[in-house]
Amino acid sequence: MTIHWNRFGFPASVAELRLPSYPIQYGLGIMRFELARGLTPFGKIPRVIGHTGSTGSWLFYCPMYDLYIAGTVDQIHAGAVPYRLIPTFLQILRKR
Repeated sequence: MTIHWNRFGFPASVAELRLPSYPIQYGLGIMRFELARGLTPFGKIPRVIGHTGSTGSWLFYCPMYDLYIAGTVDQIHAGAVPYRLIPTFLQILRKR
């Protein structure tokens, strides 16, 4: 499930902003999310693997911290929420 990763491109239209795009990579039923160093000015955010749902739900695993991160906001228009919350959460953990 984690040997071959397919990269999503950048969204080309406003409609595509709701679809998975960079920096998400997709394997066999699983996603990998890792922000580029240039997008994280206060230090690299560890890679997470897992998946998100269509209603702002998520389950990811961070191998660096041996940590599972799960949550939901139960809103159909909140698909991008995990990709904003998880990096913030991991930055807080890195400081500890």
